[in-house]
Amino acid sequence: MLKTKTIILFIASTLIGCATGGRTKYGPMTDSGGYDDKKLDNNRFVTRFAANANTHESYAQAFVMFRAIEVCNHNGFNLVDVLDSKDLSSSKTVQRTSNYNYQQPTYFNGNAYSNTNYNYYGGGYGSSNNNTNLYGTMSGGGGYGGSRSWQETYHYPTYDLLYTCINQKIRIGIQVKEISSDEMKPFVKDFLGALLVEEVEDSSPNFGIVQKGDIILRVNGARVQNRSDLVSGINFVKNKIQMVVMRDGKKIFLNAKTFDGTQELQAKINKVISSACSQVPEVKNRPLCTVRTPASK
Repeated sequence: MLKTKTIILFIASTLIGCATGGRTKYGPMTDSGGYDDKKLDNNRFVTRFAANANTHESYAQAFVMFRAIEVCNHNGFNLVDVLDSKDLSSSKTVQRTSNYNYQQPTYFNGNAYSNTNYNYYGGGYGSSNNNTNLYGTMSGGGGYGGSRSWQETYHYPTYDLLYTCINQKIRIGIQVKEISSDEMKPFVKDFLGALLVEEVEDSSPNFGIVQKGDIILRVNGARVQNRSDLVSGINFVKNKIQMVVMRDGKKIFLNAKTFDGTQELQAKINKVISSACSQVPEVKNRPLCTVRTPASK
């Protein structure tokens, strides 16, 4: 699984220097790759971008994010909130062989002796005596052949992006990891997954309230099993949310705080758009590059 931060923090320099020859072009899915979208509900989508072996992974990652922005923009939203991302890339190894032949040249090894005598007589008539003697061995050319074998590995970048389209980003300032029901057994008897808090940002209003190692079970009464559940639980709530977490084997009820992260997210999205529109030839004439809403500029 890719870290969500890796996708959304794509910076303008990512595409610089990548060769364009032979790579998968940005466009709908074809035999040589492209994007494919699936709508889950009113504002949640999954987009896949699959590429051929001539496409650098940075292109595929940038393209799947750019496509998500296009989808949200087309549906009337300015922001993309990435819920999850998966690396589905594959590799294929092919055995290659090559035949070769070498022909040795014909050569002479030895000494040569020649004696040529010309005698001229008046009236322009003459006679000649030409004797040539060769000493040594004349050898004919020989040849040999063979084959060379090696392996070539081809990498096919493919990425899935699960995201929701929004116009305002509400944050709580924590980084979480999805854990399965098996991983939860040491902490709680539960047949469902949950979220493990990996980091509480220093600038978060929840620093000291939520702690690293907390297992988030519920947000505003709703069971939380993945990042999508967490985002859905806080995206349309302002100021405060109620959380149920497991800490040191005990259930704890917390009153967490939210804050507006719209401007920060918009700046990151603008970098993705600016980079793609300025560096990718087939993207420059798409609506996202030529017509932008005021809020997205």
